[in-house]
Amino acid sequence: MPVGGFDAGANVWVENGELYFYLEQSGCFDENNQALKLGRFHFRFLKGSGERFDPFSADFRQELDLENGRVQLQGKDGFQAEIWFDVRRPVCHMDCQAAIPFSVEAIYESWRTAERELPELERPALR
Repeated sequence: MPVGGFDAGANVWVENGELYFYLEQSGCFDENNQALKLGRFHFRFLKGSGERFDPFSADFRQELDLENGRVQLQGKDGFQAEIWFDVRRPVCHMDCQAAIPFSVEAIYESWRTAERELPELERPALR
């Protein structure tokens, strides 16, 4: 589900009880002038005891609030999350709450970890 503001945005989704998003910003080009995602953010939820908490296993709902430019998520144990971008600067916000104590583990995953030769079909045309 897309969400964005100012000159940044994200594709947001839930998978296997965890929240993910690809982050992008206009003007992020590689050496081949291709627009790239900056990386993937992966959020894991843990109960106060440290065991895994899957807020999306029941009562799951994901909605794009177009009027306010937010992605809203709901799940079990009163879990609610909102993801939105500041419209005046490239900053992403995420607020979460639930009826039980929990913590969030945030993991940044860079997909560009090594140089890669571009195949002929992916190279920009020379003029």
